[in-house]
Amino acid sequence: MGLKRILPVLLLVLLLCASVPNVFARGETFVIEPMKEVTERIESQASDSCHIDVRGNLSVLNDSFVDFYVTDPSGIMFLCYNKTSFVNFNFAMEENGTYLMHMVNAFSANNVTALLSYGLNFQIVLQESVHMSFTSVATQTIIARPSIDIWQILVQSWNVLVVISSGISAVIGVTLTLLALVGFIRWKLKYRKPRTPSDSNFSYK
Repeated sequence: MGLKRILPVLLLVLLLCASVPNVFARGETFVIEPMKEVTERIESQASDSCHIDVRGNLSVLNDSFVDFYVTDPSGIMFLCYNKTSFVNFNFAMEENGTYLMHMVNAFSANNVTALLSYGLNFQIVLQESVHMSFTSVATQTIIARPSIDIWQILVQSWNVLVVISSGISAVIGVTLTLLALVGFIRWKLKYRKPRTPSDSNFSYK
């Protein structure tokens, strides 16, 4: 893909990231040996004023399978998918500490390649105390959620750009082929040699 095609994609990603604050996205490729486990760590800064939602997907290449599960900072497993090759997942990190996403190769005698992609949405909870004239206290909780699902927008935008780029490449390829064919035909018409010898070069005895 040329530089002119890459620049619009990069600009779109930068604009989308700038328009939605407090969003983190990550993608990683893991090679898991037989009967081994790999983990992805997520450090949570959750508190009474901030909760974090995790949303993503796991895909395993070459028709292989893994066990996928998630543990909280206390080591308790709260999400589990056994023998999966593809799964969409989401969960909320409500504790401060380290969350682990585990991928276990328990079904293949060969190395397994797994692709893990996920995003973090930070939800800020604002607590405001308003003192009324009769000295009572009213507490209001406001949950600020991103109005745009950045993950879905990025995926859909990328798919649209790939389709458009493929269509443009196909049109350019067909155009270049036709131009080459026209040039070849014009060359043949201009420089072709006669199929039969001329009378000036041959005489019959």
